[in-house]
Amino acid sequence: MPRLLLPLLCALLIAPGAGAQSAQDLLRDALSRYEAEMAGVENYTLRQSVMGTETVTYAERAEGGAPLDYRYTAYAVTPGGELVEVGAADGAASNPYLVLDRITEHARYAGTSDVDGTETHAVAVDNFGEVARDLAVMPEQADAEFDVETLTLYLDTDGLRARKMTMEGTMERDGRTSPVTIETRFFDYRTVDGFTTPFRLTMEVQGMDGGMDPEEREETRRQLEEAQRQMESMPAEQRAMMERMMGDRLEQLQQMLAGDGFAFEMEVTDVQVNAGRPR
Repeated sequence: MPRLLLPLLCALLIAPGAGAQSAQDLLRDALSRYEAEMAGVENYTLRQSVMGTETVTYAERAEGGAPLDYRYTAYAVTPGGELVEVGAADGAASNPYLVLDRITEHARYAGTSDVDGTETHAVAVDNFGEVARDLAVMPEQADAEFDVETLTLYLDTDGLRARKMTMEGTMERDGRTSPVTIETRFFDYRTVDGFTTPFRLTMEVQGMDGGMDPEEREETRRQLEEAQRQMESMPAEQRAMMERMMGDRLEQLQQMLAGDGFAFEMEVTDVQVNAGRPR
């Protein structure tokens, strides 16, 4: 999944209040309240820490046109301050609420569920693949194809904020198909100048190792062991620097090779609203 899609998906369903328990009413309420809340947000910048690496996302409004009045074009901000467009205004990478608009008529209410001690409404879409492809929810891969089949959103009953999102599908690579599950959890919602986002999320991915044949798995294991040996032989100061640069990547790779999938955490460290393009 594109790294900039993750924080933007985190902004899903920030509106308070849910008056009914049908999927359509819940999603329409979230959409209308989103537009009302974002009316004063011309642009925003998110600075995040992902696996020990800082990333900066900037989004600015692209007004007009259906289905939403307020749409945003997203950019990655390079270390040199250059803006690289990563999400057109009509794609999910720039505005996850476009996904809600597309799934509203197809979603079904799936009851209530406890998520991390919070009661939630579950809203499910059983045939999410076409929407996922049209809105670029999943990336195109050179050597693997992802097909998202189902999407389930868990929205807290008090504020309609997303607490968990689960996508299930398959990955096909070199003629081999394996199931893939991506589960994202959202924590610590805060509002900054009218813009609400979770300041922490966790993501767990299961099944990504299924596309690796035995030779690829063994080669990856060999490279991992060699990298670990090299780090162990480094002076303490250099090793510490490498560990900071690599974050949790080595541990995640070990988990994936062991068949345990992998997980990571993202934290928002700063939010700027209506401050213009980063300089």
